[in-house]
Amino acid sequence: GAKRTMQLHLTVLESLILGLGSRSSRHAMTRADLLLVEVLVYLTEEYRKRYYCYLRPPVQQMLPGFDAIWDMGTDEEPPISLEIPEIAGSIGHHPTQYAA
Repeated sequence: GAKRTMQLHLTVLESLILGLGSRSSRHAMTRADLLLVEVLVYLTEEYRKRYYCYLRPPVQQMLPGFDAIWDMGTDEEPPISLEIPEIAGSIGHHPTQYAA
């Protein structure tokens, strides 16, 4: 989390500037603080994304044409139709090919 990141940042920064002069130490601290801000912004964005997903979980979408079946107002499943649709030319011949 953010608290642990800040603690890690301070620990590493202290060991980094231990032998540096005052000017170099200020430069290192400024750069390290910029890095810390970037990391905390990244963490904040990730927490925000997770919270948004918690508030609005993804919903399974219906395929086109199937939504009318479920809009009947009941919780029971729709009846299954065993009819085979007649599709002209689906077998490879014209439907009037065998007409007398």
